[in-house]
Amino acid sequence: CGEKGGVHDDGGTTDDASATDGSATDGNATDSAPWTGPPLVWRSVQWGTPSEDGANALAVDELGVTVAGYTMAPDSAGEPEELDLLVTRLSLQGEILWSRQFGSPSWDQAYAAAADLHGNLFVAGGTMGALGGQPQAGNGDIFLIKMDQAGEIAWTRLWGTGEEDMAFAMAIDGDRAIYLTGWTAGSLAGSNAGN
Repeated sequence: CGEKGGVHDDGGTTDDASATDGSATDGNATDSAPWTGPPLVWRSVQWGTPSEDGANALAVDELGVTVAGYTMAPDSAGEPEELDLLVTRLSLQGEILWSRQFGSPSWDQAYAAAADLHGNLFVAGGTMGALGGQPQAGNGDIFLIKMDQAGEIAWTRLWGTGEEDMAFAMAIDGDRAIYLTGWTAGSLAGSNAGN
């Protein structure tokens, strides 16, 4: 936030979403106090398809904002989808740069997003299909996708057990090591400790 072009969205709505001088409230009827934090660069952006869409993950880096989640919109061939991945890139000023819908023929959903120091974007979550042409390991697999700043997919990785597995959070360190956390119903890299 602040002078360098940060981003803030408190999740509320207001009739004056363009206000950046502290006059916009958080939309809560019981709280009419003005925003007292650093200057807002932009309050909120709304976009989507005519179908159900959801944003599950947000990652901010020096070049922009990545939002990842799902959509139930028909694919490019007009076929209805169970759930597809929806990844959107915004500028630090809130302008939508691109939005991509893709997935397997089955259920796919992104729950985590991150960016490395080289401008690469990463999205992770769960799939019940052969996402990116990768073979399925089981009932539901963890996926990790690397994308460039233009939204082009560099690679897709799937792994898991014969049961359902999913990634829910991700972090990247300065050495570009990627850390994922989530859950498994199987024995992933060790024996399952139970329910």
